[in-house]
Amino acid sequence: MDKASPDFKNIIKSLPGLYLIIEPNAPKYTIVCASDAYTRQTLTKQDEIKGKGLFEVFPDNPEDKNANGESNLSASLLRVLETRSQDVLPVQRYDIRRPQNMGGGFEERYWTPTNTPVLDEEGKVSYIIHQVEDVTERVKLKQTGEELDAKLVTYNHKLSEAHAQLKESNRRKDIFLATLAHELRNPLAPIRSGVELLKMDVNIMELLPTMERQISHLEKLIDDLTESSRISRGKLNLNLQELEVSKLIEELVDSLKKTSPGELDNLELVLPEEELWIKADPVRISQVINNLINNSQKFTPNDKTIRLTISQDNGNVLLCIKDEGVGVEKENLSQIFEMFVQVDKPGMHQGLGLGLSISKMLIEMHKGTIKGESEGLDKGLEVSIELPLIEAPKEIDKNDQDAKGSNNLKILIADDNVDAAYILKLALEKFNNCVELAKNGEEALIRAKEFRPNLILMDLGMPVKDGHQAATEILEKPWGKDISIVALSGWGQEEDKERTKKLGFKGHLVKPVSLKQIQEQISNLFEV
Repeated sequence: MDKASPDFKNIIKSLPGLYLIIEPNAPKYTIVCASDAYTRQTLTKQDEIKGKGLFEVFPDNPEDKNANGESNLSASLLRVLETRSQDVLPVQRYDIRRPQNMGGGFEERYWTPTNTPVLDEEGKVSYIIHQVEDVTERVKLKQTGEELDAKLVTYNHKLSEAHAQLKESNRRKDIFLATLAHELRNPLAPIRSGVELLKMDVNIMELLPTMERQISHLEKLIDDLTESSRISRGKLNLNLQELEVSKLIEELVDSLKKTSPGELDNLELVLPEEELWIKADPVRISQVINNLINNSQKFTPNDKTIRLTISQDNGNVLLCIKDEGVGVEKENLSQIFEMFVQVDKPGMHQGLGLGLSISKMLIEMHKGTIKGESEGLDKGLEVSIELPLIEAPKEIDKNDQDAKGSNNLKILIADDNVDAAYILKLALEKFNNCVELAKNGEEALIRAKEFRPNLILMDLGMPVKDGHQAATEILEKPWGKDISIVALSGWGQEEDKERTKKLGFKGHLVKPVSLKQIQEQISNLFEV
């Protein structure tokens, strides 16, 4: 190839492929000329690269620490000089420099280079033809395909996991519904039998304890269901107070032993010598401890011990309930705080398997932690709770007011459940109250105007006119503005309570409600 030939460079420039002609003067490899297709693809110009060294024009990307395009190409060119034969490289990443008018920096590119020697008459290398093919799009498409394949594998794995979880959830749902039906039928059976016996003029005092127990069990089932829903939806508010833990637990255990004589004889209470204080909702913490004691009681024989220990650990109050019961297999330990887990064998144990799940959610609402430990089957279970320790308050209000019984009040009960209203009427009349009934909101409005009660116990979901509307109209009347209205309803979500509060209700009791709860509400409203 004659350098002096006027057609030499024009021929190279016109070639349709990507060609670069360089001199064999290693390590510079001076650029002689290039095809126009090459300069277009490499974002360069003929007059800017001619006469310059190959790696001066095309250096490695300094921002890519793994860049090896320059070293690989240099090695290939040296092989051409040594062997005087063609050298083909596999696909190489070799980024090119962008002109300043295009933003500068480097642009990611992939090439397949072929370096071919041009020999003179003596067999010496006079030029090297550097031919490349830009395979950037092909490589990126392949990478995208591989990424998509990898994502598909991941998605398939996640889909399989989701399917397995849905299958497991569906299985638990079926078991839960079967257990729910079983648990609801259990207390209803003796209650129905008790009602039948009452018709036969049987001694009512013999039946009452059994019926009360079964009603309490029904209340617990319903409370657990509504409680778990409210907590999971963030609808439960805490009434935080400064509490001395030992006192709270002692009172709870004492109450449990009084209400269930002989059932907690195997419960040991280990208290610290010093007072330990927390900021918590006393009702909710008592609920958690009660749940844990009940759980241990279910799975621990009467001749085995349940130990409740309170201590201090690293700035926290530590409550541990350890039993010598059936224990938990280690692989199942992580599941004990999940909903409905214990219902895998419906009917084996009383309850819906919500107690530990609710306990976990309540403790986490108090910024605490709860965990379970067991060495395996028949080796017992230990549940530990940690709650932040606080300093003892400077002044402690010890003037707790006991709930007082009602006396000589005029009370209107508005409820479309005539039987429930009548029974409540009989109970309230035992406390020397004058009680009247209304079976819908419209009738409540008429009765209230005539009767002028001190208190209205108002159901919300009544026909003709609901409790919300009836209460609003009563409180708007000059004769009704001072009447205390308390909701008595099965609607017990936080939004239900917030609504009645805004309407001017003085309280909101959720059915089923005990006479004690009503008396406490009356005591809070009236000086009786």
